[in-house]
Amino acid sequence: MRPLTMIPEYGPVSKLLLCFVHPFFNTRFAYGPAMAEMVRAARNHVEVVLFVDPEDLPPLEAALANCGLSLGDVTTIPRSSGRAIFNEWCPIFCQDDENQGVALTFPWLSEHPHRQEHQLDRAERFGRWLAEHLGLPQHRMPFDFSGSAVAVCEEFVFVSRDFPAKDGPEEFEQKLAYLRRSLPNQEVLPLPSLTDDTGPDLDTYLLPIGPRSWISSQYPSGTDQAKSVRTVQEELRRRGHTVHLVPGLERIQYDDIDALPGYPDSVLLGDAALVPSYGRPEDEAIQGILKDYGLTVYPVDCRQVCLTGVALHGISKTLPASLEI
Repeated sequence: MRPLTMIPEYGPVSKLLLCFVHPFFNTRFAYGPAMAEMVRAARNHVEVVLFVDPEDLPPLEAALANCGLSLGDVTTIPRSSGRAIFNEWCPIFCQDDENQGVALTFPWLSEHPHRQEHQLDRAERFGRWLAEHLGLPQHRMPFDFSGSAVAVCEEFVFVSRDFPAKDGPEEFEQKLAYLRRSLPNQEVLPLPSLTDDTGPDLDTYLLPIGPRSWISSQYPSGTDQAKSVRTVQEELRRRGHTVHLVPGLERIQYDDIDALPGYPDSVLLGDAALVPSYGRPEDEAIQGILKDYGLTVYPVDCRQVCLTGVALHGISKTLPASLEI
């Protein structure tokens, strides 16, 4: 097996990949309008590719029209994963020791009790197909994983120690050992997910924005959330990395909603960034940091999207320019 290196998402980007699923994107969570906003901003910087089943083209066209766009402003590919959350099960992009692109693919929630009902198997198959569509050889991992459970820079691959939750300490150590063998050029380090987050996602509170530079959420001192993220912030600073703090927002919990909205759930497009907007004064913090790094910043309204536990990073995937065929 050739040694691999995971590609950080803050480098040059050639495409923004999105998946439009009409039955979900036009619910109370307003994914359709958010996605159209993402398209309007991103098309100034990268090619936007939308995977969409043919029967979902009319509602997609309507969502784009509300932002002054048409289907001609995006590249549409008539195939859908059937899933709204895109990043979790998409391939993780790597390069081998000859700088050739490789896609890490993996089983995804393979033991979920409602796997067929929630189309988890369809999403997993789509991930493998996407690697083939992009012309990338696959390195198939032998265990469940998730693209949202990693945060990557040149030096480190941070891995959520909470995915999957059923793992005991021994099983998790075996997976870490596998990843360390596969990624010898990067240090693989386990991190906790955010306390009270319903998933193992690291992008809820952590975003690499450049070599040795990060954005991380800051929570009130003494709270469980503050304790869960303090370790990684201290570790990064100890290693000489810069950590920019943005406000951590309060948990949203009512009826069937249980979510922790976060600003690090953003998308980097090389010279630009799409960031969540929640209609609050705190929105300005991450925008100012990224502008100081020379990025053009586009706020996208995520007040409804965040109720599902994700924001912009969770519903998209960027293709590194270095993998362009």
